Amino acid sequence: MDKNKQLYNRLKKMQLTPKEIKFCTEYISNGYNATQAYMTVYPTSGKNTAMVTSVQYLLKPKLKEAVGIILCEWISEKKVALENQIIASLYLQAFYDPKMFIQIDGTPNFKDWDDIPKDLRICIEGIETKYYGQSERKVIIVKLVDRNKALERLDKWLGMTREKMNVVHTIDEDTSKKLTRIMESQGMPIE
Repeated sequence: MDKNKQLYNRLKKMQLTPKEIKFCTEYISNGYNATQAYMTVYPTSGKNTAMVTSVQYLLKPKLKEAVGIILCEWISEKKVALENQIIASLYLQAFYDPKMFIQIDGTPNFKDWDDIPKDLRICIEGIETKYYGQSERKVIIVKLVDRNKALERLDKWLGMTREKMNVVHTIDEDTSKKLTRIMESQGMPIE
């Protein structure tokens, strides 16, 4: 049985009607506009009725729960793709080549946004235009993201570097005396 069917059956077991289930899915898919969701499910209702009744719907505990369940399902389905997108974005920010954006003299390599590949635009933190001198010479300043910060964020996301661990061991008094004698015999400082 596919996930959508399983989700639908789970919601039906909560004793929700098919229209209540549709309201919940519409509410989430349209960006949380309850009035619009209600009007989609009940197309003959007026806007005022939809505004009032949709709020009443959202106050029902089982509909609140259903919205939460649907949202959790949706997020879990999208999680892997979202994680991959985050990693790809951080990778681009960490390893971009500045010459893709600016020439050695500081002039940009693009005249228009469309000249920059869509996936690389994430490497640009900001663009500022300034005018200098009496001739009002136009200078475009392209601020690129900090690659070191992006590397740190990528490293943290992937968990590649482990923080230094401070391990403290307790030992009994006899062992402590033995260690002290050994350290003294080797001329090691004792703290």
